[in-house]
Amino acid sequence: MVSPDGSMRQEERQASANRRFQALNIHATRETHHTRSQFHQARSVPSNKKKTVFDCWNEYHSVALEENDRHLTTFITPCGRYRNKTAPQDIPDKTKCIDDTLLWADNLTTNFFQAVNWLDICGRNGITLNPDKFTFGEDTVEFAGFQITMDTVRPRHRYIDVIRHFPTPTNNTDVRSWFGMINEVSYTFAATERLLQFRQLLKPGTPFKWNSALDQIFEESKSVIINEINEGIRIFDK
Repeated sequence: MVSPDGSMRQEERQASANRRFQALNIHATRETHHTRSQFHQARSVPSNKKKTVFDCWNEYHSVALEENDRHLTTFITPCGRYRNKTAPQDIPDKTKCIDDTLLWADNLTTNFFQAVNWLDICGRNGITLNPDKFTFGEDTVEFAGFQITMDTVRPRHRYIDVIRHFPTPTNNTDVRSWFGMINEVSYTFAATERLLQFRQLLKPGTPFKWNSALDQIFEESKSVIINEINEGIRIFDK
């Protein structure tokens, strides 16, 4: 659609660009990553564990990889493909996401000696930890953007606050922002049914129409989604 001054509206320009990018997908190699996602790392923590979290400040040092094996660590960045020359130390009952490390144990005593061992390893290898982000021996911790309790994984409270106070959409761009926000936490609930009424507004060229019925569904969906988020994902005990 062309506006009176002869220019294409922003929404139509974006839709046109998206169609061009979709055509490129069939010629593009799928990007992969050599580590588990943050969500799967959070889910890997067993239930009913005491947990300690460290945040690395700077100075990364680790064991050198054989040159013939370095291609196995290849990862993708905006600047191209890179691979690691070193590998992290193998520590049991641990998961690590970039600079955040989480250790878990059955009881506080074991968790204490885990933390002592980790501090010793970091100290001997010149790794500086952030004391302000240190959490020791807790039942519930925040790690890699998630809140991990004794038996559930769920988004941090700030995500819930953003959903609760998300303003009523006034245009299609606001609707897309709402969907983008919900997609961040969609692993905690069945999104299709809750958002079905709004999907029509996402179709390119669809005029924005908001009425009292949609407004009521919008507010109700926020409450339902927040309740389901608070329930979280149960940690599977193998």
